[in-house]
Formats: sequence, C-alpha cells, structure tokens
Amino acid sequence: VEPAVFTVVEHHIKVYKGRNGKIVKGRHPKEMLCNSIATPSLTAFIMNGKYVNAVPLYRQEQEFARNDVNISRQVMANWMITTSERYLSLVYDRLRTEITKSRVAHADETPVQVNKAHTENKDGSEEIKKKKCYMWVYKSGAFEPRRIVLYDYKSGRKGEYPEEFLRKFHGICVSDGYQVYHTIDDEREDIQV
Repeated sequence: VEPAVFTVVEHHIKVYKGRNGKIVKGRHPKEMLCNSIATPSLTAFIMNGKYVNAVPLYRQEQEFARNDVNISRQVMANWMITTSERYLSLVYDRLRTEITKSRVAHADETPVQVNKAHTENKDGSEEIKKKKCYMWVYKSGAFEPRRIVLYDYKSGRKGEYPEEFLRKFHGICVSDGYQVYHTIDDEREDIQV
C-alpha cells in the first residue's frame, strides 16, 4: 500500500518591459478553474471520495489536514459545484440526448428528504426542517447499445419535469401508474406510456 502523494507545482511567469515600453508576459499554463489550485486529479480525487466512497467533505478536509494540505470543505464544495456545471453538465446533456434517441425509455420518481434549514429552539437545541423533494430517474431501454441511467433532482412532483426531460423523446416510455405519465401520453402522439 502506498499512501497518497501530494505534489506542489509552482509556475513562475516572467514579465518584462520592452525598450518601447510595452509589457511582455510569458504564457501561463491553462488552469482547470481560474486562480485556483484545483487540478483535474485533485478534483477527481475529492469527487470520488464524496460521491463514490461516501466520504463527507468535512472528513476529507480532516484527512487533507493530517497530510499538511489545507483545503476547506467550503472550497471543495465550490470546486464540486463549479466543475459539475462547467464540465460534467456537458456529459449529462450528451447522455440525455442518447436516452431521447432510444426506442424505449424508463421513467420513475422517488421522494428524497432534504435538510432545508437549521433553526434554534428556545431551549437552545437545534432543529432541522426537512423538505420532501423528488429524484426523477430516467433509463435507456434494455436492448439499447448504451445502458444509461440519469438522475434529475427536482423540488416537486409536477408533470412539467418529466414533460421537459422527455420533450425530444419519441418512443415507448415504461413507467408506473402515476397520472403525469398518462397525461404526457394523452397530449403527445409520438410517445406511448
């Protein structure tokens, strides 16, 4: 077993003033996130820890600190959000396009408890208000060359959510008996539920 190795890479950018008074600056290596120490490997390491191995960011922060690497959980959370929006959303959109090209798609929704707010009671104890949200799940058909499963987090159970996701889908949608899917079936001739 080899423990993790952290490498610091310093970039020194030279800046010169030419004889004509113009400033000439060397090229800076392209960064994954502007003005950040986040690298693809570090970001992938944190994402893998959080989303694959279920290690919360505060525990990752503690593990980094034991190795004399100071990265706060707030910074890591910001990196996860930014890289997801900037890079992973493109992959998600592409996979969504592939699902809408399938002849058969599966759709379902499941409730998810979300911690909404922390409030302090009169006795000093803390209370967490919970909100019921939904994770909508879409899957390509079993006989498609690519098996794709996508999760679409939404705050409610309105019919507009699957309607929007399946807007470009033309085929058979396998679902449970939830009325929303039957409404989509009634409104569109190119989809069967």
